[in-house]
Amino acid sequence: MTIEPVSPLSGRRQGRGCRRRQERHRHGRPADLGQNGRPPFDQLRFRLPQGARADAVLAFGTFVLVAVAEGQLLRSREGSTPVRLASWLLIVVVCGVLLFRRRYPVAVGWCTALGTGGYYLLSDTDGPLVVVPIVALYAIAAQGRLQAAVAMAAAMLIGMSAGTRPCC
Repeated sequence: MTIEPVSPLSGRRQGRGCRRRQERHRHGRPADLGQNGRPPFDQLRFRLPQGARADAVLAFGTFVLVAVAEGQLLRSREGSTPVRLASWLLIVVVCGVLLFRRRYPVAVGWCTALGTGGYYLLSDTDGPLVVVPIVALYAIAAQGRLQAAVAMAAAMLIGMSAGTRPCC
């Protein structure tokens, strides 16, 4: 006498009939194919980059995003050349330091927060560079360093409120 396993959800026995049902959908298509006859998305061999390659993609993507916004400033011919060079240097440093966000998350977080603060003090462009410290903040929290994440978030909020100018 063999004992067949019981499904915890339905309470039914999982015998041969279940295996046959798993092999084919009710429409007669093989189980590994979707509605359109193609394999589902997770089986298309599409893999997101991981590790250092993911950090490089993230750093390059944020650099491109910020460079497009900063490029609008270059077309308008506003600001002096030393300020432009300093802002571009800060963009490169802040985006480039994301390459080390897995190895040194707290140092990367503070570097991105301080660099972004310096950028916004120098530049008149309200670009998307503020995304970079948020990504670094996520990396800190994801590694379980909650105290460092809370301290950095508080410092970012205090710096943002101190850096805003009154409108009138």
